[in-house]
Amino acid sequence: LGELERERNEKSKREDFEDAQTIQRKIDMVLRITNPLVNPFNYEVNPNLAEDLYKKDLESLINLLKENGVIVKNLDRIECYDISNIGGEFATGSMVVFTDGQRDSSSYRRFRIKNPPRVVPNDYEMIKEVLRRRLRNDWPLPDLIVVDGGKGQITSAKSVLESMGFKIPVVGLAKREETIITEDLKQVRFSRKNPAFNLIRRVRDEAHRFALNYHRKLRQKSYFLSTT
Repeated sequence: LGELERERNEKSKREDFEDAQTIQRKIDMVLRITNPLVNPFNYEVNPNLAEDLYKKDLESLINLLKENGVIVKNLDRIECYDISNIGGEFATGSMVVFTDGQRDSSSYRRFRIKNPPRVVPNDYEMIKEVLRRRLRNDWPLPDLIVVDGGKGQITSAKSVLESMGFKIPVVGLAKREETIITEDLKQVRFSRKNPAFNLIRRVRDEAHRFALNYHRKLRQKSYFLSTT
């Protein structure tokens, strides 16, 4: 993993993003197969274990959502949104994309908040701004939108989708990773042993990582400018 990560980082520095993404997929598969919930000996009898596990994660999440009133035909594309700020300063939004259950880093997008709310921090208004800007673009529409947060974030996201005429299922992730909040504000608890948890965890962790990295870059840039 260490060698792969160093190779990925080197490719990224050289702006060989396609090769970097290929290496990232290898990293994801290694992490997936070495997950404590996976018996490593299964890989010996099934060379396509990683792909099968991704498919199982997707099917489990679809079933979990349908059982709780969130109707999704498929989950070919999932978008997750996260807001990062400190007291409203250097506020940023991030959009990470999972295609067929795997990270699609070429589709990631960053949003620096242009119109910070008067009362800060206010993640509700920030998520509204990010979604409006995203939906004005002609990028492929997701099958599911995930927002990091609870009832307030869900309500904010729904208001933007409705006002702009989009009918896209949206759910929130509470602080506990094993709790999903649906559009009707129902809290859905599920076991960490449920394959859907693997997908939810990956989406959540990647959204946090991507948002935090951009937030740090803005802070570092501001510090550099203030000392020069």
